[in-house]
Amino acid sequence: MKLDSISAHNLQSFQQLRLLHPFTESKAAAIVGDGLPFEIVEDFMDVTDLSVSDLCFAVNATGSSFRAWRDRGVFPKPISNIIMQLVEIYAYGYCQFGQRKKFNSWMQEPSMRLGMIPPMALISDEFGLQELLQALKGMEAFELM
Repeated sequence: MKLDSISAHNLQSFQQLRLLHPFTESKAAAIVGDGLPFEIVEDFMDVTDLSVSDLCFAVNATGSSFRAWRDRGVFPKPISNIIMQLVEIYAYGYCQFGQRKKFNSWMQEPSMRLGMIPPMALISDEFGLQELLQALKGMEAFELM
């Protein structure tokens, strides 16, 4: 999706994502509550260019589970917590890279820092999410030297 075609509402959500960095447990708890509303996740997907398949991969769910959550209008709390970890990574990445498109592209390309694995391949479990965040923080430390 081109930046031009993102709605004003989605851009507002994008700005809110950037404000989440640095991310804290209290910020996440306040946002998640009893589960993330579908609209918020949909906005996040629009801004980050994540597909339904990408999100299902990240939360280890099937398309039918996604449809059930969509129909219910809210994601379960455990799934919402995983999505908030993704939000943390994207908020940090957008701050680090300075451009949405540049970071979204980096997520898809094999990375030397990650052993030539595309960062997107790491989003399917807790360990991978932590590795990805550490790689981003390592990039920041490297740039400051």
